[in-house]
Amino acid sequence: MSIDRQSTKEYVPLFSRFLNKRSFLVLYVAGCISLIASIHMSGSLPDSIRLGKLVSSEIGLGIFLFLAPTVYYLVKKIREEFESLFEKDLPERASWSMRAGSSQAKEIAYLFSDNEQFALYRHGIQSMLHDSREKYIALGLSFCLILPLSLLDDSRNEILSSVFSGSLYPWSALEYICYTAYWAVIFSLLISVVWMIVTAARALLNLKIEKPYLHITKSIEKAAESLERAKETDLSRAKIGLLDLAFRRFRAGLSPIVNFVLYLSLEIAFVSVLCSIPALAFFLLSDARSALVWYGLCISACALSVSVFVIGQYGVWRLWASSKKDILKLLDHVCAEKIDTGSSFYSSRTSHSRKEAKEIEEYVSFVQRFSIDMNQLTTMTYTSSAIFKLISLNFLAFAPLMLEIFVIRLWLK
Repeated sequence: MSIDRQSTKEYVPLFSRFLNKRSFLVLYVAGCISLIASIHMSGSLPDSIRLGKLVSSEIGLGIFLFLAPTVYYLVKKIREEFESLFEKDLPERASWSMRAGSSQAKEIAYLFSDNEQFALYRHGIQSMLHDSREKYIALGLSFCLILPLSLLDDSRNEILSSVFSGSLYPWSALEYICYTAYWAVIFSLLISVVWMIVTAARALLNLKIEKPYLHITKSIEKAAESLERAKETDLSRAKIGLLDLAFRRFRAGLSPIVNFVLYLSLEIAFVSVLCSIPALAFFLLSDARSALVWYGLCISACALSVSVFVIGQYGVWRLWASSKKDILKLLDHVCAEKIDTGSSFYSSRTSHSRKEAKEIEEYVSFVQRFSIDMNQLTTMTYTSSAIFKLISLNFLAFAPLMLEIFVIRLWLK
C-alpha cells in the first residue's frame, strides 16, 4: 500500500504549488498591478465603454484586495479538509477501534468495517487527485478555450483595436497583454481547484459502490446470519441495540461528508457573487455587447455549485436510504417470523402459553418501536436551510446579469 501511495504522490495538483505564502504574494501583487494597468488602459477605449471599463476595473481592484486573500484561505481550508477526509494517514500501530476515533481520520472512518477497505477507497480518490492530466486539462481549458473567447469578446467590443492602435499605444497594448496573461494563469489555477472539487464529488457519489464493505452493512449481515442459524427465530434486544449503535455510527460517518459538500457549494457561490459585481457594473455603465466570458464564468460557477451539492447530497442520501431500508426490512422480517413462531401460544389457555405469548408481544412491540424510531430518523440531506442558502447565493451570483439583459436591454430599449 505504501508503494501505491507514493505513486499517487508523484504529481502535485497545480493549485497546490501556490498555497504557500510566497507564491500567493507573487500572484497577489501581480493581480493588483494587472488591475491598475486595466484602469490605465481604459483611457484608450471608445467612449461607449470607457466609463463601464473604468468603473468595473476600479470595483474589481477593491474586490480583489479582499477576495484574493479570502479565496487563498478558502482553498487552503478546502485542501486541508479534503486531505483530512481522504488522504491523511492513520496511526500505523493503533488498533482499528482507536483509528476510527482518531482526529486525523475524522468520522468518515466510521463508515468502513476495517482499515484495509478504507485505505483502498482513499487510494482511488488520491489517484484521481494526483493524476498529471489535471495540469493539461487546467492549462488547456484556460489558454485554449477561455483566453480565445476573451479575445473574441474584446474584439467584438472594439477593445482590441483600441488598445493596439489608440493614443496610449504601445503602453496600452503591453498592459492588455499582461492583464490577459495574468488572468489566464488564474483561471488555470481555479480549474485545478475545480478538479479537486470534482474528485470529492465523484468520491461521494461512488460511496454506494463501497456499501458491501461498510460497517453498517456488516452489522446488518451479522444480525441476519444470527437469525438464520437460530433454531427459533429470535434476535436479542442486545443485538438490536447494536444495530442502533451501528446506525448511529453510520450517521456520524456521513455527517462530515454532508457538511463538506455544503461548505464547498456555498463557497463556490460566494466567490461567484463577488466576481459578478464588476461585470454587472460594466454592463450597466457601457453599451458593450454581452460579455461572453463573464456570463460563462458566472453560469459555470453556479452550475458547479449546484452540481456539487446535488451530486454529493444524492450520493449520501442514496447510501443512507438504502441502508435504512435494509434495517427496516430485517426488523419487519423479525416481527413477522416471531409472530408466526408464537401463533400457537395465543390459542392455548395454559399459564405457560400465556407467559410465552406475553413475552412475544413485548418483544414484537419492542422491535416495532425500534423500527419506528429508525424510520423517523430524518434524512441528513436537502435541508430547507441549506437549499435556501444555496439558491440565494447562486441567484445573487448571476441573476442580476440575466435581469440586466432581459429587462433593461430588451424591454426598456
